[in-house]
Amino acid sequence: METNEAVAKIAEAYATAEAAAEKARKAFSGCSDAWDALQANGVIGYLETNKRRGRLRALVAQFEADLFALHADDTAKADELGVDLPQPRSGGGR
Repeated sequence: METNEAVAKIAEAYATAEAAAEKARKAFSGCSDAWDALQANGVIGYLETNKRRGRLRALVAQFEADLFALHADDTAKADELGVDLPQPRSGGGR
């Protein structure tokens, strides 16, 4: 595999992962209302509701932070080598 082909594959993977993180955040946003309903129905308590919210936010935030850091590192290395790798969260552009 040529360098340009490898970089394109990596850029595509980052774009896909960044889109997946955004999709996950949106998908989980509805959980807050659902947990409120479960709490109101006496299924789970206040502390459990907030614990679940916090764990979910932390899960998505950690994924995004790790992805951003790795992508930024790869972009910096690509810049050193004179290879064009899109910046993190750029939507594929520079």
